[in-house]
This record gives sequence, C-alpha cells and structure tokens, in this order.
Amino acid sequence: NRCHDSSVACFEVDPVAGGLKLNCMVPTEAQPRELELDPEDKFLFVLGYKLGRLATYRVLNDGKLRKLNSRHVGSRPMWVLVTGLGLPARRAFISSFRSGCLGVGRGRGD
Repeated sequence: NRCHDSSVACFEVDPVAGGLKLNCMVPTEAQPRELELDPEDKFLFVLGYKLGRLATYRVLNDGKLRKLNSRHVGSRPMWVLVTGLGLPARRAFISSFRSGCLGVGRGRGD
C-alpha cells in the first residue's frame, strides 16, 4: 500500500457476499514492490524496492500479521518466489534489478 506510508493492508473476505472488510494495516519496508505467501499461507514476504529489504511476517490465526524480521537483499529487488519443495526448510528466491543477481534465502519457518 504505497498511499499510506508503505504498509500492508489485511482484509477479511465475506464468504457469502464476497466483499472485503479491513482487518489491519501493518507498516512495512519502504515502497513495497512484491508480496508473496508461503505454500502453507503461514508466512508473508514483502519486498521493499526503495531500500532493498525483505520483510517476513507470520500470518496469525485471526488473519493479522506479526513481523518476524527484515533483511537487506540487494539493490532494487523486483520479485520474490517462496517454495517448500517438499522439504522441511522453505526457500525464498529474490531477483535484484540493478545487480542482476538472484539471491536465495533459507528459513525453517519458525
């Protein structure tokens, strides 16, 4: 959400009408570029384009987010892909525009 000081908006979906209801607004990295959920929908990853940072959030049972950490991943990151690959550890692949590199991060999801 670039209009509200770089935040992530969380919504609940009405199962009958299909409408959205705002659940929470969470501050995140400057100029969020990409959002990605892990395959089990337990973690959200947000790339901040302006400062080249990746923020990791735990998705709570009520749909709200709890920030776990933030790390520098390179200049002007463009996208993130998270995959479990059937392994206990998740992997996040991050593309950086300026350096042309692909970074690979590994986390246990805890």
